[in-house]
Amino acid sequence: MVQITAGNQASLDFRLFNAGAWNNLTFIDRQAGYARADRRFTGDYSYALELFGSDFRYDAYGVPASGAVSGFQESLAGVPTLRVEGLAMPVAQLLGGTWHGLSDSARSVLLAGGDVLTGSPLNDHVKTYAGNDTIRLGAGDDTALPGPGDDAVDGGPGFDTVVLSGQAADYRLVEWSGALAVIPLTAAALALEGNDRLISVERLQFASGETRAAIGEGFAPLRYIAASPDLIQALGANPAAGFEHYLHFGAREGRPLAFRGAEYLASYGDLQLSFGLDVEAATAHYIRHGFIEKRAITFDALEYTASYTDLMNALGTDREAGALHRMAHGWAEGRVTRFESLEYTASYTDLILAFGGNQDRAAAHYITTGRHEGRAVLFDALDYIASHGDLIAAFGANREAGALHYLQHGRFEGRKASFDAVQYLINYPDLQAAFGTDQDAAARHYILDGFREGRTDDVFG
Repeated sequence: MVQITAGNQASLDFRLFNAGAWNNLTFIDRQAGYARADRRFTGDYSYALELFGSDFRYDAYGVPASGAVSGFQESLAGVPTLRVEGLAMPVAQLLGGTWHGLSDSARSVLLAGGDVLTGSPLNDHVKTYAGNDTIRLGAGDDTALPGPGDDAVDGGPGFDTVVLSGQAADYRLVEWSGALAVIPLTAAALALEGNDRLISVERLQFASGETRAAIGEGFAPLRYIAASPDLIQALGANPAAGFEHYLHFGAREGRPLAFRGAEYLASYGDLQLSFGLDVEAATAHYIRHGFIEKRAITFDALEYTASYTDLMNALGTDREAGALHRMAHGWAEGRVTRFESLEYTASYTDLILAFGGNQDRAAAHYITTGRHEGRAVLFDALDYIASHGDLIAAFGANREAGALHYLQHGRFEGRKASFDAVQYLINYPDLQAAFGTDQDAAARHYILDGFREGRTDDVFG
């Protein structure tokens, strides 16, 4: 590991190429592990170069000719301007090329490990190579070019730019715990950059020259873990481990990002009593306990929102907002979920073709589009089940199962919803007394009891 530290008087700039920077040196202190030189030959006593290493041997002019260099420091008027540590190279090679005169390919060999670069208060321009490197830029408007490997860049004060080798579409940007993760999504981008973490960086620049603000989507590690059973078992409720897994594997595997923690919380009264509206605590509960207990999410926030015009207007398709409203207000207001997304889909051929059995897309369509088009739920799953004895036996009064059967099988089989709930109520005064004009209750009674009792919706006589 090489450590490069800039002083306060000169910027750290890897674009500079000055092979003559160490000319006219006079070595005034010559030891086996230390050498010091200045430019007294030119009358300049303000500059100093110090070499650190081992087994230095000097030629007839007092210049180190052999031995190994582990580091060096440059100073101006006694104030360090550049310090490099962690080298392992022949002293003659370093003096022959000079640090400032090294080519990019030569630097890539020296800086092939996990190096640490610390900039100056001025405007630095630095580059890293292979290895997992750390760049600390400090004050100033700095520019960093991360290389292959997983690099960490701290821009510090000032307006800082990170230059990436790929196009904007090659990366996913996510933020967690104050860090912006730049995740390559293609093998080519991964080979050029690795998974980099940025702190206090204001701008990204891509290969095309396009620039954009260094902002990513918020990342919730626990929700990421909770969305995948294998991660629950492997990582537990460890947010840092979840973030690392997503950086190195999950993003490129296309894993889901968000467990529906608010809907999980809204599904269980005991969790609401324990955690209130704390979605993160509920998510951690699912990872530690709920998964093992086989708790499922039974509350559908989109269907809840789609049940009320005021909620559709206020919340749109924000699932978490819908779930939080149900817990904070809806329960006390007596609100329940009335919208059935699969029945909505089954009401329209174009929606059947577009959404199939996808409940989320159907509910979102109604919230954003369908209601404005005057669409309504026309298909009644209970009537459909009640129309077919085999479905009564198979599904009971499960509306969702009935609607899904129609979408996947019934419409192809020519099945219809022919049960007449109104006539069923007319036929039986006891049902009228029990249910009034509630057609859903009538259909449910027929499915659960009336069919077995031999009751009918046919007109008597």
